[in-house]
Amino acid sequence: MSQMIFADSLSRLGTESAFMVLARAQKLAAEGKDIINLGIGQPDFQTPGHIVEAGIKALQDGHHGYTPANGIPALREAVAADLEKRHGAPVNPDNVVVVPGGKPTMFFAVMMFGQAGTEIMYPNPGFPIYEIGDQIFRRDAGADPSARRKRFCLFR
Repeated sequence: MSQMIFADSLSRLGTESAFMVLARAQKLAAEGKDIINLGIGQPDFQTPGHIVEAGIKALQDGHHGYTPANGIPALREAVAADLEKRHGAPVNPDNVVVVPGGKPTMFFAVMMFGQAGTEIMYPNPGFPIYEIGDQIFRRDAGADPSARRKRFCLFR
């Protein structure tokens, strides 16, 4: 039987250090410490009832399964309308992307703006995909040790 060979790039994936921060915050809270955890974005309250009810109704109405990768069209239209209302600039819904959290947003931002010679700062500890994206799209990334001491990574 032959052994599976993995790509070398897999070794650069790293660990989800934000989850280590979450575990530490939860441990401190269990010890009675007053903690405001800004590490992972997990809410510290239950989902409001009207949102739970809306989710149940959506499932009962047949809204389940995959959605378009760039977001549900009606939601993108509503976001575009809200942006125009609040900022007075028309926004084409085709230019709106709705994603499920911060990781894809950061990845897309690095993909759009991360080229040789740019500087990108992102939180560390954080999600490894931030650094991985920077390495993929810039290939010349190198951590600035002084920035790392400040709990951020700065790449040049």
